[in-house]
Amino acid sequence: MPVVLFHFIFELLKISILACVYASLMLFVFRMAARYKPFNWFDKVSAKKLRFWFFSVLIIYVGLFFFMFSYFGDHGLADSARVPIGHWRAIEQSDARHTFRKVCQVAC
Repeated sequence: MPVVLFHFIFELLKISILACVYASLMLFVFRMAARYKPFNWFDKVSAKKLRFWFFSVLIIYVGLFFFMFSYFGDHGLADSARVPIGHWRAIEQSDARHTFRKVCQVAC
């Protein structure tokens, strides 16, 4: 249980860092578009930089959080591995003991 909780907190931290980076890149692109063509939609939206950045972080964070629990974002939380391979199928390994079990003919 503590491993799953640690991994969940790590995922939340990772999502927040990604949201900050993506929002910063979005702000940069909007500012460049506003500089290229002044008095357009990009110029109005990116005029209030801090507000735009916080709302972008919030929207991206919520999107990444919901993606984490989707079919393609679900990769298991610490105690199990899951790799989606397409067509709603996944490679799952819930217990490594069964995967790496010794095969012996005589009682081991």
